[in-house]
Amino acid sequence: MFGLKKEDSMNDEDVKDEKSVSIEDIKQEEIAEDLQKNEVPSLGYKEIRALKKARYAENIHKNPKFTDAFVILNKKTGQMVELKASSSAHACNIIGWKPNKVKLIEHKKNV
Repeated sequence: MFGLKKEDSMNDEDVKDEKSVSIEDIKQEEIAEDLQKNEVPSLGYKEIRALKKARYAENIHKNPKFTDAFVILNKKTGQMVELKASSSAHACNIIGWKPNKVKLIEHKKNV
């Protein structure tokens, strides 16, 4: 009479599947779709200036501490960059981004 009919009712598995999708999964899918579309914006003047000021191109080959590479994504602008640094916070500092506004995508060890 009231509520769902037997043919309209959902299985328990369907309900669990709908609830198991989280916001993090949706964000990861959106990032993957953006990467496939190649809609990642290029670095701007501010980022290039910060790399030059940190002498990234000169120090990257000379300093043996920079053995790890970090792929970071700026949440605000959508820019993505891969940098060799000692930590992810150090990579943010080199490019001039705030660490709390950046998402670590990948950490490559001993590159």
